[in-house]
Amino acid sequence: MADAVIDPGQYGEAFPEEARTALRSLLDRCPGLALDGPPGPRVPGMPMRGFRSLRIRW
Repeated sequence: MADAVIDPGQYGEAFPEEARTALRSLLDRCPGLALDGPPGPRVPGMPMRGFRSLRIRW
């Protein structure tokens, strides 16, 4: 299993729209992905709560 870590904290409080769009597309195409990370505030347009960092496993 491989891991990829997304750290939106590098962008400050704002998670760029391009990154949200890319992650949404990835989740739509790969329903078997496991997502984990510390819970955070709700991110507009995302099917999950926000996060400070996110690990994607496949």
